[in-house]
Amino acid sequence: MKKFLLLIDCMNSGGAERQMSYLAAELKKTGNEVLLLMFYDISKAYIPYLKSFGIQITYCKNGSNIFSRIKEIFCLIRKWRPSTVISYKDGANMIACLIRIFIKFNLIVSERNTTQVLNLRERIKFLLYRFSDYVVPNSFSQYNFIQRHFPSLTDKTKVIVNMLDLNKFNPSAKNLKNLNEPVIILTVARVMEQKNVLNYLKAISILKKRNINCHFIWYGNKNFNSVYYKKVCEECSRLGITKDIDFFGTVDEISLIYEKADIFCLPSRYEGFPNVICEAMAMELPIVCSDVCDNSYLIEQDVNGFLFNPLDPIDIAIKIEHMIGLQMNERISIGKKNREKIVKICSSKSFINSYLSISK
Repeated sequence: MKKFLLLIDCMNSGGAERQMSYLAAELKKTGNEVLLLMFYDISKAYIPYLKSFGIQITYCKNGSNIFSRIKEIFCLIRKWRPSTVISYKDGANMIACLIRIFIKFNLIVSERNTTQVLNLRERIKFLLYRFSDYVVPNSFSQYNFIQRHFPSLTDKTKVIVNMLDLNKFNPSAKNLKNLNEPVIILTVARVMEQKNVLNYLKAISILKKRNINCHFIWYGNKNFNSVYYKKVCEECSRLGITKDIDFFGTVDEISLIYEKADIFCLPSRYEGFPNVICEAMAMELPIVCSDVCDNSYLIEQDVNGFLFNPLDPIDIAIKIEHMIGLQMNERISIGKKNREKIVKICSSKSFINSYLSISK
C-alpha cells in the first residue's frame, strides 16, 4: 500500500476539482492510503463523494496567509511521509515544488489549462517545476507548449487526459422529438470571457435572422465575473435574442441537463482538455465547438462534429446550422460515435494506471 497526499486550494465545483476527486477515489479503490489537503475550508462540492470512499480530508488552519500555509504543508508532509504528492492548480504546484527542495518525496505537478500568456508568474512556475519528478498536463496542446518553451522539462512531462465517470454520464433511451420542436443547443461553462459568450450571442442572432428553429441553453456559474455577465445580458437585449437563450446557474446533477439537449456547443477562445465536451460525447450528443487547443483531438471535422473559428460569429452560426440541418438519424449516429470514442480515451482504468505508472 502506497501513501498519496493530494494537494489543492479548495474543492469547489470546477473541472480540476472534479478530476482531483476522481483521482482520490481511484487511488483509494486500488488499495492506497489517500490524504487530501486543501488550503481553504470553503466550498465543499465534492467532499461527500470523497468521504463515501473513506478518504482522509484536512485543511490548512491559516490558509489565507501564504507563509503559514507553506509551513503547515511542509510540517504535514514531513510528519505523514507520503510516497507521492500530487498537486493540482498553480498555487499548490508552486508550493509543492518549494517544499520538494527541502524534503525528498515523489512529486507530480498537474497542468490543468493551456498557457496563453508567458508572464513572469508563469516563468517562475515553470522554473520551480525543475524540482518536481513529473509534470502532467491534461492536454496535448499544453504538452506542446512546454516542449517549445521549456525543453528541459520535456523528459519528465507526461500527458494524462481527464477521466470521466462513464456510468454517471451514460445516456438513457431518448424519445424521438417532434420535427416542429426547436432544436435544443446546450453549453455548460462559466460565464466568462474565455468562453467567448459575446461572439456566441452574435452567432445566435445570425441564426435567428435566418429563422433557424432552435433554442439555446447555458448552464454554469453566472457570478464568476459579474461585470462580464452584465455585458452578456446587455448584448442579448441589444441583439433582440433575450428569449432565444436561457442562462441557468450551476446544478448538482449535470448529467441530467445533457439529456435535455440535441446538440452541444462550446464556443471557447481556448481550453485545456475540455471536461464538458467529453461529458457531452459520453451522453451521445453531436458536438459543435471551437477549433482550439485539444478540441480537434476529440472532434474530427465532418466526422463526429464540426469545428469553427471562435472569433468569427458567421462561422459559428454556419457550423451550428450545418449540424441542425443533418437528418435526425445522422445526428444520432454521430452521437453514438462520440460515446464510443470517449469510452476509449477517458476510462477510469486508463486514468489511474497512468498515474500509478509514475508513482513510487
